[in-house]
Amino acid sequence: MNATTASEKVWEGRYLVSATAKEFSQYKDVSFSIFRDDMPLEECEALTKPFDITDPQAMSYADQTFTLEQAEQIKAWLEDPDVSVNIKPAMTPKQNCMSVSAIPVGGLQNFISFHRFPNYPLSFKIAGYYDLRQHDLTDKWKFMNARKAFLAMHEDQNQ
Repeated sequence: MNATTASEKVWEGRYLVSATAKEFSQYKDVSFSIFRDDMPLEECEALTKPFDITDPQAMSYADQTFTLEQAEQIKAWLEDPDVSVNIKPAMTPKQNCMSVSAIPVGGLQNFISFHRFPNYPLSFKIAGYYDLRQHDLTDKWKFMNARKAFLAMHEDQNQ
């Protein structure tokens, strides 16, 4: 989410949760925008109705917000020495907004279904959107890719 402008207002009682993993899928400092993977459209409609949101895609923004209790449960479960979790107040929804859950994914952009992890403890399902295009490979993988490229180049010269 971008910096708050004067026209943006805090959505009382709703919070955004993000997590940053020191290393994920060969990349470093990967950010995840957390969303409810099981929020029904009716709940999205009910949460966004006070803001006169009529577009279903804009309503989807609600699935990216949590109560403070839910946000703290997510933080308690996800946070460890290699994962930091940030909770911040959500801004009120607008007609031209949408949840990260509505972003088409593939390749280096994708979702991770946290609720499919063994011993998942939360009573609601969460997932996280990530975009690896914004991150650097870990030093180990930079070396591995450079070595692989060198070996491939060497093979080409010997043929």
